Amino acid sequence: MHVYIYDSFVVEKKFDSQIAKIETRLTDLGLNGKIIRLGLLQSLKESVHNEIKKGAKTIIVVGGNAILHKIVNAVISFYTENDYAQIVPIGIIPIENKNSSFAQKLGIPVGADACNILSARRIEELDVGKINNKFFLGEAIIQTEDTSVNVDGSYTIEINEAGEIAVVNMLDQFKLPDNFPSNAQDGHLDFCINTSSSNKLLSLGKKTNTPSIFNFQELTISNKKGSQITIDNVEQVDTPATINLASKKLRIIVGKERGL
Repeated sequence: MHVYIYDSFVVEKKFDSQIAKIETRLTDLGLNGKIIRLGLLQSLKESVHNEIKKGAKTIIVVGGNAILHKIVNAVISFYTENDYAQIVPIGIIPIENKNSSFAQKLGIPVGADACNILSARRIEELDVGKINNKFFLGEAIIQTEDTSVNVDGSYTIEINEAGEIAVVNMLDQFKLPDNFPSNAQDGHLDFCINTSSSNKLLSLGKKTNTPSIFNFQELTISNKKGSQITIDNVEQVDTPATINLASKKLRIIVGKERGL
């Protein structure tokens, strides 16, 4: 059974026509399923866990980055806590280009055209980042000032000048050189520091705007002022926080024009 989880904003009248076209196209393709429209008091995590237990074939997000982030957390947390053989795939039907950058990177068009991607059912496995008891598909970002980062328990980096620290799985909002090989399928996360003189951390002897990039197994990030870490540009996580690669991979339906 396919389970469609509608983000709360899609009930707005301006989306009525688009939702009708999506539901018609799904019927034409034989992809009918259960629809869950999230209410203010409804637990998304509980709903997803219950549907997986009932044998859901696919969990499909109808919305943007925010609900996708929540569904990723619900799915990965379920399989982290329970011993099931195979992770249920996630599908995406974005409603608008705004706040749908993950769908774009996965090669999924907006609206009814996304139904064709679901029908083709091309599934890829993606790495997922873990921060404390939460998960992220894209990035975890914090401001550099008053922030310290312990890398693999071996050494600590402290940055006092303005800039950003990012832990990148799938590149989204963080600014990196065009030739940076961000890859959500390479089995590791990248730790990046971007300041006006970030290269001095690598002892290169000159100041540039090129970020410093490190590989790691586990980071612990602290901030003297209690600044939070933003994950997937959606949710805030308190510091100190420990970041590593999740033990489970995400299975997700992608398009041909994906850019992982």
